[in-house]
Amino acid sequence: MIKKYTATNDKKTNKVTRGQFIARVIRFVIFISLQVFLINMIYQKMTAVDSIQINSLEINDKNLKYLDVRELKDYFLENRTNFNLLTVDLAEVRSDIEKFPWVKMVYLRKMLPDILVVYLEEHVPIAFFNDGILTESGEVIYPQNKNNFDGFIHIYGPKSYGMEIYTEYQKMSKLIDNPNFRIVKVELTDNYLWNVYLSNGLILYLGHKLDDSIDSNPNMLSTDDILLRRLAKFKAIYKVLDNVVNIEYLDLRYQTGVAIKWKKEDTSSQK
Repeated sequence: MIKKYTATNDKKTNKVTRGQFIARVIRFVIFISLQVFLINMIYQKMTAVDSIQINSLEINDKNLKYLDVRELKDYFLENRTNFNLLTVDLAEVRSDIEKFPWVKMVYLRKMLPDILVVYLEEHVPIAFFNDGILTESGEVIYPQNKNNFDGFIHIYGPKSYGMEIYTEYQKMSKLIDNPNFRIVKVELTDNYLWNVYLSNGLILYLGHKLDDSIDSNPNMLSTDDILLRRLAKFKAIYKVLDNVVNIEYLDLRYQTGVAIKWKKEDTSSQK
C-alpha cells in the first residue's frame, strides 16, 4: 500500500522546533565568542611588551658629522617606556630624537625582529650667531659642543636677522678679499647699525644700511649698496694708512673721508 503525503505533511516535516532554533543560536554565539577570544589572544600575544621588544636602534650615520650617535642611542634606551616594535608610537620617537640640536629631519622604519631603523639629516652650520649656531636653513641651534668650528664667522644681531647678517657678510667678504686680514665678526646693533671687525684688529663702523644721505650725489651707489660702498672706501684708503696697528676704529659713515680713532698709549705701567 502506497502512502500519500500532502503538502501539509511536508511543511510539518521541515519545520524547525523551538529547541532546535535555540541550540543553533547558542552554537553561533559560542563560535563567534571563540573567534573573538582567539583574535584577542593573538593580539595580546603580539603586542605584549616583551614579545617583540626593540633591542637596538640602528642609525644611518654615514653622513653624520656633528651628532653624537652614542648619546642618541643611550637617550632613547633610557627614556622610552614602550619598547614594543609593533605598538611603539613613531611620532613620539621622532619628537624625542628631534630634541637633539643637530637633528634636522628624522625618518623611521621598523625592521623585524627587533630593530628600529633611524635615518637622520643633520643641520649644516654656517656661522656662529649670538650664543648659538646659524644653519644653512636659517635656523639657530644651541648644541653643547661648539668648539669644532675654527674659522667660522661670528655674527651678532637681533634674533630674526641671522640670515640677513650672514648674507651681508658674504658680500662684504668677497669685496674685502685681502691676504693681510679677513672679516672675523659682523655686528648689527639694536639700533640697526652695522659694525665690521677685522682679523688685524680694526673695527669699521658702517652705519645704517638704508642711509639716504648718500643719495644726495646721483653718481653714488643706491642705498641698497651703501654698506659695500663704505667698505670699498675703506679698501681704497687702507693702502695709504700708516700705523694701522695703532688704529682702534674707522668711521666710514661720512660722505667724504673717514674718521679715525687712534688707540691710547698704554699708561698702565706708569705711576
